[in-house]
Order: sequence, then C-alpha cells, then structure tokens
Amino acid sequence: MNGLKLLIDTNILIGLEDNKEITEVFSSLSQKCHQHGVQIFIHEASKQDIRRDKDPERQNIILSKIEKFPLLENIPIPEQDQLEQTYGRISKANDYIDVILLYTLHEVNAIDFLVTQDRRLHKRAAQVGIADRVFTVEDTLVWLRDKYDRIKVRSEEHTSELQSH
Repeated sequence: MNGLKLLIDTNILIGLEDNKEITEVFSSLSQKCHQHGVQIFIHEASKQDIRRDKDPERQNIILSKIEKFPLLENIPIPEQDQLEQTYGRISKANDYIDVILLYTLHEVNAIDFLVTQDRRLHKRAAQVGIADRVFTVEDTLVWLRDKYDRIKVRSEEHTSELQSH
C-alpha cells in the first residue's frame, strides 16, 4: 500500500537538511521513504519555526532546502483556545507549531503519520490517543521495515520470500 504520507517536524527537517553530516538514521529514513513511495511533507507552520532560528546562516540554508518537500498549506487552523482544549496549554511559539502539526494529523487527517524527536509532542499525542500515529525516526524505520521489507525464509527444500505484516 504505497502513497502513505509522513509529516516531519522541524527537528527532523533540520536533521535531514542542516549544513553538516547527516546521521545514519536520518539518511535511512529518507532512503526508505523514497524506496517505498512514502511521501515526506512539511507543514507551512514549520517555515515559521525555521524563521525563528537565531542562526541566520542555518535559517537561510534550511529555508532554501525546505522547497524540495511537498508543503501542507492553507489548512484552516482553529483559534488557540480551541486548540488548547484538545491538545493542552500552549505557552510558547514552539508549542503552537507542535499543536498545529498534531491538529493536521488528528483532526484534518491530511497525513498518515507525524515524525518527531520531540518528547513533549509525543506526550501531547498520547494524551489525545494518537500516540500510534506519532513516531520517532527510529520508530519510523522499524515501521517501514515491518510494512515493506521482505523476509527471506530458508528451508532445506526451498527458499521463499514472505511479505512481513
């Protein structure tokens, strides 16, 4: 079942596109998604998040690289007090971006999964019952392997391939 959509948080975007060596899990994420036709999206709110970066050079680099990802945009977002009723207190700009990402996943269903290394975002997801749709990079790699990779089973008589669940 191809065509699944992942929304990546700003911390994942930076891990993929920062001006330094990429870690193996991030390169594997990109490679596996591409290999299996899983699209990686950025929310337009992540652009706002990047624009708050205090390092102007990194900000410009990431903003230039963000354009290679499909952008989720023009999604009507409720007022902050409505979002807080569902997702908890929003005390700073980063919390607001996090809640918008959860809203896009949970209420709008514009994407299938959200990928983030942010523990607070995972906690908010658990509080609204969608923890099974919010992954770390490592969780995403396990999920992709389980969903798409073939397992070779060898018996004495023959070798066969089984599709994992």
